[in-house]
Amino acid sequence: MSVFSLADAKAHLRVFHAEDDAYITTLITVVQEEWEQVTHMRLGIVSISRRYDLKPDDGYFRFDLYPVNTANATWTADNGSPVTLTASKFRTLEYFSIYDAREEIDLGTIAFPGTLAYLTSLPIASVPVSIQQALKLRLAYYYAYRGDDPTPPDCDGYNILAARWRTGAIL
Repeated sequence: MSVFSLADAKAHLRVFHAEDDAYITTLITVVQEEWEQVTHMRLGIVSISRRYDLKPDDGYFRFDLYPVNTANATWTADNGSPVTLTASKFRTLEYFSIYDAREEIDLGTIAFPGTLAYLTSLPIASVPVSIQQALKLRLAYYYAYRGDDPTPPDCDGYNILAARWRTGAIL
């Protein structure tokens, strides 16, 4: 699901014809995927799972996409039933969240091998306006510069907004 509709994108681009609808729809997906790669922020509610054959050396699970819905994070050992991870043991760092599983590993509550499953929790309907604007700026950049200009301008507006969400800094 997209953060904004084709109609919103066309209005932002000031495109009034249907000839480029498929191309613009593709660009909407491209800019959303790019945002997720640059910021490690998954837009929408998505189920993620990661397999662990061995315990992490330091006892921390790393969630490389955020925000993590801590109420739905579970560990399922290959030979056991799911264990819900304790919400208070989550910490959000600059680019990702971590979970301190040292105590549960020591007690045997979390056994290996197994699978860590969680949901990201930023519903499309509640994506902040600044993220929507950043995506529209990037969409306009790709739409205007399709490779036919040897020196397209920088995309400073997008970069500033992305940096804000990637690092938490207010620029």
